[in-house]
Amino acid sequence: MGTEDTIRQDAELKRLELLLGLVTKEDVVVWADEVIDRVESPPVLIYDVLLSGYRTDKELAALLRKLAGRTTGPEPHATAFRHLSDFLRRGVESGAITSDEAAARLYNAACRTCLCLPLEVSLACDMFDDEFSLIRQGVLDREPVEQELVQFLIVCSGDQMFRPSSRKGTPGTTEDPGGASAEKP
Repeated sequence: MGTEDTIRQDAELKRLELLLGLVTKEDVVVWADEVIDRVESPPVLIYDVLLSGYRTDKELAALLRKLAGRTTGPEPHATAFRHLSDFLRRGVESGAITSDEAAARLYNAACRTCLCLPLEVSLACDMFDDEFSLIRQGVLDREPVEQELVQFLIVCSGDQMFRPSSRKGTPGTTEDPGGASAEKP
C-alpha cells in the first residue's frame, strides 16, 4: 500500500476512533503532525487537521472523512472495533467500566455510529445490550452474561475476529454470532 493509501486508511481509523471516544482531538492533531514530519508531500487537508484544535469533534470527524476519501475495504472499521473491544475489556476487568456500560458502548458502536461491521458482530452487540436490559429488569442472572461479554470482548480484541474461518462455531462466522453461546433466550 502506498503512502497516500496509508494516510487515507489512517485518517479513517482516526475518524472512527474519535467518534467512538477512543482518541481525543489532541491525539488526532499529534497524528497529523507526525504525518507531516514523515511524508515528503503530505495531502493539503492534513494541514487543516493539524490546525483543527478549535473545531468540534464532529467537524474534525468530517474533515478526517474528507481526507480519507473512499477508503478501500473494511480494515479501518475492524481495527477501530478491535481497539474499542480491547479498551472495554480492560475497563471491565479493572472495574473502571461496568459491564452495563460496556454493553451500551458496544451497542452504540455497532448499531448507532459509523462502524460497518459484519452482521453477526452487530447482532451480538445488540444482543448484549438487550440482555443487560433484561438483567436490570430481573429476568436474567448477571454473572453468566458478564462472563460471556468478557469472552466476546477478548475474541473481538484479537486479530481473528474479522477473518473468515472454516471451523463451525468459530467467532466471526455466521454459525456463531460474535462468539455468543447457543443458550440465548
